[in-house]
Amino acid sequence: MQESGDAEKMVDGAIPLEVGDSVTFSKTVGESDVYLFAGITGDFSPNHVNKEVMEGTAYRERIAHGVLSVGFASTTSTLMIEKSGGKPYHSATTAYDSSGRSLSGTRSR
Repeated sequence: MQESGDAEKMVDGAIPLEVGDSVTFSKTVGESDVYLFAGITGDFSPNHVNKEVMEGTAYRERIAHGVLSVGFASTTSTLMIEKSGGKPYHSATTAYDSSGRSLSGTRSR
């Protein structure tokens, strides 16, 4: 039987992570990222790819696809899985900076 101190270091068996461990991935989203993602998904909505249309809106510029952040979250998942020796994670957070262009994602165990 494990002692309580060991329980925080081991979840579902031997995992080399402690509660509160995390990994971080950051990326500035550029125009090529948005266009490549639009090409992969087929989502060429004007709010993503039409600069002239978006200049006339409250946003003033194009907006990256929201689901693109799911792909970035996937990267942090992979980093956590690598860190944990192949075991899955339990929680996730993502956040954009004030410009809405840079994304940080954190996965924790």
